[in-house]
Amino acid sequence: MVGIKTRHDSSNDDLSFARNRIRHKILPELQELNPSVSEALIRLGEAAGADHAALEAIVDNEWDVVSQKDGEVLLPFALLNQVPNAVKTRLIQRSFSILDPSHRQTLETVHIKAILEATRNGAGLSIELPAGVVATVGYENVTLSRGPKPIDYHYLLIDDQVILEVPGWLALDSTSTLTAVLIEPPADTSDISESTAYLDLQTAGQSLIVRNWIKGDRFQPLGMSEEKKLSDFFIDSKVPRDWRKRIPLVLLNDRIAWVAGYRIAEWAKVSSETNNCVRLELASTG
Repeated sequence: MVGIKTRHDSSNDDLSFARNRIRHKILPELQELNPSVSEALIRLGEAAGADHAALEAIVDNEWDVVSQKDGEVLLPFALLNQVPNAVKTRLIQRSFSILDPSHRQTLETVHIKAILEATRNGAGLSIELPAGVVATVGYENVTLSRGPKPIDYHYLLIDDQVILEVPGWLALDSTSTLTAVLIEPPADTSDISESTAYLDLQTAGQSLIVRNWIKGDRFQPLGMSEEKKLSDFFIDSKVPRDWRKRIPLVLLNDRIAWVAGYRIAEWAKVSSETNNCVRLELASTG
């Protein structure tokens, strides 16, 4: 209004603030170089705004395949692998904002890069983000959650190695057991659960050794003609990294005959010539 004296805020002259340095020093120098710099900056802002709106529209369209449950946001790899990096960034940013509705914290480029890099390095990795959010890489999704995602370990670590008598049983933890029973060789073992295995014991009276994974272990999975690194088998079978050192391995004659819950060895399978067959079974008592 006319005649009203404006009030001067002395803080607007303080060059320790970045906004004041831009207003009082940088913009005047830019205007000396280009008198139309203000109009150019306005056009740049409008173009950036249009780009932002277009990218957000793409994110809106792709968001249908993102899952939200129990305080977690799941970003499928199938989605992240098919969209441009700019869209990946916004998908991750939006997922983060859902878990930090106060918007007091933001994701920086370093966080986005760390998450995307982790997706290329295998399941089981976790990235700590601002506001107590953690990104956990699985086999099909990146899961963002508040705080560390609890790991559902199947079994306790086995100290050194233990002997499993045949017949006999042993406790793997407070709720899981592994039993071994001598039986007649079954006619067909193709339709059995993953918790059961039939092995050719080869010699009557043999006992089995049960232990966990040791670096350098090799295994010949059923159906394969050669051995492979057990670590590669775990990757191919999508065994979460945190589980691998806890999965019981059943050894016969110092060779891995069964990766419990996953697959038996080719050389240990039951055949028409099998005389001594052992049935192994993982059972939960909880």
